[in-house]
Amino acid sequence: YQYSQLKFDAFDEDHATVRMKNYFLFTDVAEKYEFRWNITADGDVAAEGVLPADVVCVANVDARTNQPGERVVTLNLPTIAKEAGKEYFLNLTVALKAQDGLLNAGHVVAYEQFAMRNDNELMSAMPDAAMTVTQDGNVLSISGEQFHTALNLETAQLTRYEALGADGTFHALIVPGEGPKGSFYRAATDNDRAFGSGLGHMNAAWKEPGAYVVTNRVLYADETPVRVTFDGCYPVLENMLVSLEYRFYGDGSIRVQMHLSAPEHQQLIYIPVVGMQMTLPKAYERMTYFGCGPEENYTDRHSGTKVGCYETTVTDNFFPYMEPSETGNRTGVRWIALTDETGEGLLAAADSAPMEASALHYTPEALTQAKHPYQLTATEN
Repeated sequence: YQYSQLKFDAFDEDHATVRMKNYFLFTDVAEKYEFRWNITADGDVAAEGVLPADVVCVANVDARTNQPGERVVTLNLPTIAKEAGKEYFLNLTVALKAQDGLLNAGHVVAYEQFAMRNDNELMSAMPDAAMTVTQDGNVLSISGEQFHTALNLETAQLTRYEALGADGTFHALIVPGEGPKGSFYRAATDNDRAFGSGLGHMNAAWKEPGAYVVTNRVLYADETPVRVTFDGCYPVLENMLVSLEYRFYGDGSIRVQMHLSAPEHQQLIYIPVVGMQMTLPKAYERMTYFGCGPEENYTDRHSGTKVGCYETTVTDNFFPYMEPSETGNRTGVRWIALTDETGEGLLAAADSAPMEASALHYTPEALTQAKHPYQLTATEN
């Protein structure tokens, strides 16, 4: 992507135009390549076509100024009735018309993606099905016709989350006692370890955050949704303040929010990651997500990815670097689902702005400790 000789920018949706820049010296791009376009709605193709050769004729690099040739290309896109709540993208792809040396016809040499507007907002009512709320000591149980949950009021951690399956029985969506908890550590990378950067040392300070100590909690059992808020801190992390809020809805969905106030401490000035981590049953091996892909990507390395709907497995999401490192992350994630062979499982969705997400059979600590991939032992879940 970064080294392609054809670039696209300045997309004008109102006039259906885009600017194309040609960095080739002698290639007739209109003759050699086919220029395709498609419009996707939440990852599904809504319309597609091929640009005529005369539309994509563009000059090569100017030998006198060394500047690329460029032109504004009219796309002649169809009018699409955009559905409320869906995200639309224009995708441009440049591919070989015929075999060129070792490259087969259809080989992609350049591509770009542009977000499109959608002013049709999705108006959805929050589920208000009846729920039963009970408390036994420090355990708060919230249930409905299709789900059972349990929240530990002392640790602020979800310890039970079950949903009614197609077979009429309840299935665990999380490993009991292993619901979402604060996660501030990631596996090391070569950049962390190399050249005396010190990042490995700064990462290590977050490796064992210790227990989350609840200092205050409020239960709103009579509200819809049922809401529980926590204020607390991590004493090991210089009493770093963290607040949590759980909202339980009648359809079994749970909304979780976390707010962190990082301490001003020399050893904690660099936070490797801010998020939550949980453990799911081993049956949920299939990983499907709507976000940047298809390969792993990070906030500083994702410009060559495209937003779409992708599918892999938790096993294949791991990349065996020569020295195990941070791996498997995805940025721009709107939602991610981990499911079994029947399609049942857990879906996590970003509340507003896209999130980052990953799923692995290895913990960040295990990835950091191993020197070679063969030394890793996959977790059961």
